[in-house]
Amino acid sequence: VYTVDLSTQIISEFISNDYSIYGFGINPQNGDLYLGEGSFSQASRIRRLSTDGTLIREYLGGIGTNGFLFYN
Repeated sequence: VYTVDLSTQIISEFISNDYSIYGFGINPQNGDLYLGEGSFSQASRIRRLSTDGTLIREYLGGIGTNGFLFYN
């Protein structure tokens, strides 16, 4: 996953290639990114990242986690 600085048009890697992303969501209140790594035989790993890409926490989700819902 990459970011693009719209003023300079510089492309930078945001999340390294060692994640197996199946789904993602962005918390509209704080901008945290939730990544679901798809597994179809066991619980999927969910990673919560800050807006700068730093890992905040890991969770286990259901099989094939690919979407997130945020309540205000």
